Amino acid sequence: MRAADVPPPYLLVAHSLGGAYARVFGASQRDDVVGVIMVDTFDPDLQSAWIHPLLGPLRAEYDAELDGLRDLVARVDSLRWAESEAELRTSSVAGLQIEFVVAARYEPRLDEQTNTRIAERWVAARDSLSPGRVRHTTAVGSGHFVHIERPEVVIEAVRRMLAGPQ
Repeated sequence: MRAADVPPPYLLVAHSLGGAYARVFGASQRDDVVGVIMVDTFDPDLQSAWIHPLLGPLRAEYDAELDGLRDLVARVDSLRWAESEAELRTSSVAGLQIEFVVAARYEPRLDEQTNTRIAERWVAARDSLSPGRVRHTTAVGSGHFVHIERPEVVIEAVRRMLAGPQ
C-alpha cells in the first residue's frame, strides 16, 4: 500500500482466499488497519480444526475436498501452501474489528442437529480470531459470491465498520 502511495488507515475487505491474505496483513500491520470485512472467506485452518471433527462419516470426503482446495491455491497462486497456512495459523488478528459476511450453508446429508452444531462452531471459530470484536452476518439467498449476488450486504458491513464500534 505504501508503494502505491495509499496511506493508512485501511479497512480490509476480503473474499474467499483473500481472507487468508487479510488476516496475515492485518496481523502484521495492525496499527494501520481499522477493521476487516471477511466475505465468505476460505479459512482452512478454522475449517479443519473446528468443523471437520463434527462431520462424522463425511469427514474423509470433506478432508479430501479441503486438501484439493489447498492444492489448487498452491498451483494457481504459486504458493507453498503448507508454509502459507502455517503463517496464517500464527497470524493473530486479536483486537481488530472483524465482520464475517457469509452465505448460509447446510449439508443435507447430515441431520438438523449436526447442521446447527456446525453453524454454532463456525461462529465460535470466527469469534476466536478476535474475541468480543467479531460480528456475523449471513447473506441469505447468496452463494459464495456474496459481493456479486448480495452486494448490499457487503456495503452495509463496510458502512458499519466505518461508523466505528457500536
